[in-house]
Order: sequence, then structure tokens, then C-alpha cells
Amino acid sequence: MSGTIPPNPQVDPTTGAVIFNYQAWAARFPVLAQSITIDVATGYFDEAGMYFNNTSGSGCQDPKQRQTILFLLTAHIATLYGSGGSGAAGGTGMVGRVSSATEGSVSVSADLEGTAQSAWYDQTQFGASAYRLMRKYARVRYYPGPRPVFDPYPVSRIWPIR
Repeated sequence: MSGTIPPNPQVDPTTGAVIFNYQAWAARFPVLAQSITIDVATGYFDEAGMYFNNTSGSGCQDPKQRQTILFLLTAHIATLYGSGGSGAAGGTGMVGRVSSATEGSVSVSADLEGTAQSAWYDQTQFGASAYRLMRKYARVRYYPGPRPVFDPYPVSRIWPIR
């Protein structure tokens, strides 16, 4: 990630969605932008919005943070689809810490502690970063319903009381 800080994002006034800014995305991910057109990147950004809510109803209310997450997801999707090739960000394409390395006949393996839910994101460095940022917004909101009332002595009875 070469990363310049993206400018303050433009937000759609009706939906509260962050509007994709290709120039800001290309400045943050220049290697990917070399092989991705505006139309393709916009499609990837729209797909990223399916993975992370890009509306005013999102758990992330700060448009700048939401833009950062959506940019990372866009780069993740672009990398998975092969745009820019393996290691398009200038790296090796590996994610995680090196758990073992061999010199003769070169062998390297990486280990990244994650869950089944994070496996798809952990395929690229961009997805791994996005997943770590999204976790704080993935809280389950519990709204309890009305409490049932148990009345052992209901008013209407079938038989008379003596």
C-alpha cells in the first residue's frame, strides 16, 4: 500500500453512501491503478459495498473511515480477480508472518491467525487490513421483545372458585 491519505469523501445526500473517487483510490494503490480502468474499479467499489454497508445505516458513521475500508476492499477484490497480477502492491502476494523458510530449493510458508469468517479476506494484505478495520463495526445488536407475563391465577376460569 503506498498510501496517500484520501481526501474527505463526497457523500450522496440521499443515501449517505460514500461516492467512489477513482483519483484518490489510484493515488493510494498506484500499482493496481496501472491495470484497472475507472469503470472496472467502480464496479469493484460497488461490489465492496455489498461486503460492507455503504449507506447512512452503516455501523461506521464516519465517511472517511468508511471510504478507507471500501478502498481496501476494492483493492482486495481487484487483487483476487487478478488485476495487476500476484503481489500487485509490490509485495510477494503472501499475507501473514513467515512461519518457516527453507533455503535449498526455496520454500516459504506464512501463517496468519484467523477465523473461518476472515479466510476470504486474509487472501490479500488489503483484505486482511479491511477485515481488521471492519471487525469493530460487526457487532450484533440485540433488541429484546416484550416480556411474557405468567399469571398462575388467570381471571377467567373454567370452574368456579369456592
